Amino acid sequence: MEKDSGKGNTEVYELAICFARMWGVAETLDPLPTLGFPEVKDRMIQWAKECIEGGEEDILMFFRRKLAQAEKMKGEEKDEEGEEG
Repeated sequence: MEKDSGKGNTEVYELAICFARMWGVAETLDPLPTLGFPEVKDRMIQWAKECIEGGEEDILMFFRRKLAQAEKMKGEEKDEEGEEG
């Protein structure tokens, strides 16, 4: 885990925690990829960094876009598996 070297990391981690909670709620409402803790942690930190660096004002809309991208990628992976088998 990265060390907190200032306000920037604190902001990232606070937003990542928010996203992780949102991910947990979304898991109960929609079928999402089954990810372990390290994968969820890394994904939420990355999304938080992207959100902050992109100057996003609406974190809910950002999160919804990222969820849609994750679901699309999951669907594409299933299509590829079906072609091979």
